[in-house]
Amino acid sequence: MPTPATLPETMTAIEISEPGPPEVLRPAVRPTPRPGSGEVLVHVAAAGVNRADVMQREGRYPPPPGASDIPGLEVAGTIVEVGRDVGDVAVGDEVCAIVSGGGYAAYCVVPAPQCLPIPPSVSLRDAAALPEAYMTVWTNVFERGRLGADVAINYREQDFLEVVREATDGRGADVILDMVGGAYLQRNIDSLALEGRLVIIALMEGAESELNLAAVMSKRLTVTGSTLRARRVDQKATVAQAVRQEVWPHLASGELRPMIHATYPLADASGAHRVMQSSRHNACHGAGRRVRPRTGLAIYFCSTSQLGRPHGSQQGWA
Repeated sequence: MPTPATLPETMTAIEISEPGPPEVLRPAVRPTPRPGSGEVLVHVAAAGVNRADVMQREGRYPPPPGASDIPGLEVAGTIVEVGRDVGDVAVGDEVCAIVSGGGYAAYCVVPAPQCLPIPPSVSLRDAAALPEAYMTVWTNVFERGRLGADVAINYREQDFLEVVREATDGRGADVILDMVGGAYLQRNIDSLALEGRLVIIALMEGAESELNLAAVMSKRLTVTGSTLRARRVDQKATVAQAVRQEVWPHLASGELRPMIHATYPLADASGAHRVMQSSRHNACHGAGRRVRPRTGLAIYFCSTSQLGRPHGSQQGWA
């Protein structure tokens, strides 16, 4: 394991050469970052790949001010250096964390309060699939949505509006967590029960849509949305601690597990993006539109120790 005295001056990272298709993701040499006050430097074992990364690559989701331009919003690895005023974690700790950027690299600076320990039943590499999914679900479903439900719908084979109505005897869903946006907006509204809540967390089909406001008013609906990326460190830390307290015990016991579709070497980040964008990973697992949150499917790729070496598929179920 590198130490502060033996850290390389440069590292391999994935740059977005220009907004565009997956091929614009290219390996590059960057200075190795160093942690500031309240931060740690993580030697990245794996980085999660998320839809937000695809949007950033396309030029539709720029990093917040002060964040790295390197894509990647969640990492798992080993702390190799700590900055000033860090007391809860130490060099040598294996952690996973959400970040505002910089994950597609050999080393990544992480605010210490955002670090989570690796659950005993989860490998270091697989842990890269945990932070974004669980923290997003926790903050949006349990804090903002305030309720879960019990129906899973395969949108490729079923009309989710009809299934929701049938499953609820015409009442509608109390909460819908939407990652699609666009044309789904009105159908989401039509699927909600009286005083239901629609929580929007992504915009896979676009940010604009038409909406019949009369339905929102007559059913007394709440439409809300959020992102984690641009929140302050203390706000992300609050979510991280809630997830550690409420969710991590279920991961430690093996009751929950991350779903891993495939791993990719760092140099083939573009390959991971092609799979993510095609949604083939959803088809492989029969995943669909879920009213009740479960751990999501993740694609992640290995860091520098695996450069240029292909990996086989890994699969797991929540």
